[in-house]
Amino acid sequence: MVRDVRAENSYGKTDYDPLMFMHRVGEAVERSMGLCHDPIRLKSELGTNLGELMMDMRSARTG
Repeated sequence: MVRDVRAENSYGKTDYDPLMFMHRVGEAVERSMGLCHDPIRLKSELGTNLGELMMDMRSARTG
């Protein structure tokens, strides 16, 4: 179940409105930055580079 999605929006893995998740992007970036994001260590550890990508995209848009 996806939390904080308004009841009037339906959700399916292949049929959804991505805008209904936009209010949670900041939280997703913060959580991802708490995980491993070293490319070498990612081979054996849980982690992601998503947070770094999103921060770079945001700074490019505002900078």
